[in-house]
Parts: sequence; structure tokens; C-alpha cells
Amino acid sequence: MIKKSINYTDLEGNAAVEEAYFNLNKLELLELNMGVEGGIDGMLNRVSESNKPSAIFDFIKTFVLKAYGIKSADGKRLDKVVNGKPIADDFAQSEAFAELLVSLLSDENEMNAFMLGVLPASMASEVQKIREQN
Repeated sequence: MIKKSINYTDLEGNAAVEEAYFNLNKLELLELNMGVEGGIDGMLNRVSESNKPSAIFDFIKTFVLKAYGIKSADGKRLDKVVNGKPIADDFAQSEAFAELLVSLLSDENEMNAFMLGVLPASMASEVQKIREQN
């Protein structure tokens, strides 16, 4: 899990900061993997091969929204649905989300750190080992 402090300008023109939490557990990654043709690896390969900005944008947007949640009071989970409504729906319409997405898409290192940060620690270390070998 990672916590991001997102600085943005609200609709009234005021400077604002939102503390946002992001995490994907193993089950969520499995669902994401099963939900796209060829799994996450296939999707990443298609995105990188297509070199289409829209494909990269769509992937990052989906990844961020799938990972977004509100940390529970006991700190044991990241709530992603409240009263049957995905929490990410409201976040997706916020200036904070827009600022975060632009930031991630503008800086490859920040995007990589974000993506590794939301993965379970054991998976993140495996991905890092693979990257170092290549």
C-alpha cells in the first residue's frame, strides 16, 4: 500500500491537498489479470507495442482506480466499496485524480514507483528482480 499526498487546485481556485491510499491485494490482481485478454502481461505488451498515448492512458487510469480506496479505521484493509458504490467513482471525478494521473503520465519513474508501490510486497520484489535482469 502507498499513501500519496496529492496537491491540486480545487474548483474554487484554492490550493488543496488530498491524502489518498492505493493498494492491490493478490485477489484484486488476479481479478484484474483475468479481466483482460492475455492477462496483465499481455495488456502491458499491447500497450507498449501500440505506442498509443490513449492505450497507456487507459491502462494507467484503470490501474489507479482499481487500487484506490479508503483506509479502514483499524488499518487492516483498504475499503473500496461503501453502500454498494465503488469509492473510486467519486475519486475519478475529482481534481485530485486528474492531478495524480497527469503526474504519473508525465514522469515514467513516478509511474513505475507508483505501480510497484501498490503491489503486494512479495510481488513487487519479484517484479523488481525481473526488471534488474533485463
